[in-house]
Amino acid sequence: MLTTYKPSKNNRQLFNDGILTGIRIDGPKITENLTRPIPYGNKVIGESRFYHAMGEKVQLSKVVVIPWEQGMMDIGKVELQDFKDGAHGIFKVVQFQEVPDSAPPAMQLSLEKLTTHYDDLRK
Repeated sequence: MLTTYKPSKNNRQLFNDGILTGIRIDGPKITENLTRPIPYGNKVIGESRFYHAMGEKVQLSKVVVIPWEQGMMDIGKVELQDFKDGAHGIFKVVQFQEVPDSAPPAMQLSLEKLTTHYDDLRK
């Protein structure tokens, strides 16, 4: 559940780098979309977050911020499509973090890129 705080003037979020979709993967197949396309913004992976992930044997690939979305914390895999370079990829969600003092309220997702090839069975 989102805890709300008064937004800080210096904590405005932009979601203009691409779209993210929560997906279900069964074995080597993408079977369905679990969310609507959600706009995201890229964030810098902080030094503390990077080294903490390394200690947990996780290779962080990307950190993105999305508008706060009900039920998003139950999603384990996401598909990203970048507007700038058209890049496309499947990522495992390693960590969710609420950003309740942002305007608008947001969620920050730490992602690990999956290199497995998946057959896309979505219609």
